[in-house]
Amino acid sequence: MNENITAGVDESGIEIKCSYTNENVITIFTVGLLVKGKTKESTFFTIVTFVPGVGTSINPSGEYLSDRITMTNITQESTEAAMIFKQIKCTDQNQYRCKVTYLNANSDPDTEMSLPTTIIVKVPPTKPHSLSIRGTVVSLSETDNATFICKGNVGRPPGKFIWRKRRSEDNFPEIYAHEKTNYTKLEESCLYEGLSALTITLSDKDNQAVISCAVESLMSHDAMFVNTLPIDVLCKYFILNCR
Repeated sequence: MNENITAGVDESGIEIKCSYTNENVITIFTVGLLVKGKTKESTFFTIVTFVPGVGTSINPSGEYLSDRITMTNITQESTEAAMIFKQIKCTDQNQYRCKVTYLNANSDPDTEMSLPTTIIVKVPPTKPHSLSIRGTVVSLSETDNATFICKGNVGRPPGKFIWRKRRSEDNFPEIYAHEKTNYTKLEESCLYEGLSALTITLSDKDNQAVISCAVESLMSHDAMFVNTLPIDVLCKYFILNCR
């Protein structure tokens, strides 16, 4: 089989190949492509079958693939069968194995199973869709805590949120890189929804400071962040929204 495969959601042209040698083989009966069940205890089951000189078929357990794949059959002379995805979905992330049934050199029916290969489906994150804060400032001479909440799609595999605070007089932001990002897996869309909270103590130096929340991921880029409006520390009660 192939080495492990990494693919993006909706990508096309991804192939899973089952190849074998003709050594000690008289006749190939069938080649099956198997996928692992979704639970840890599950075994592998056949999703498509290749029969030399006859054709290919999608098994009932592989019907979810019916409009998304093409297949290249084997012959008694060829040594490779292939299933080609026209569109990758998040449900395709799984382990796959090949199973060949044949007549060996001793004229006995025999079966060989390959080691598994894995398709890993990746989804890029998007710019956070929500950044808000609610807090209270009693006076500039006292310290107050304010909590910022950032939410959004952190992709697959999940990235994390990185926080920054830039004061109006500073050239470089203060970075908060260790705040926890909690994840919720959205099964239908492949994505992970992330949520992170940053609690800081405000002071008069933070007047007109801007808080930023950015997605950090292997698939993210520099523009994946949102800022608060400048903080008015002079207000007793304030609510900040994304811009």
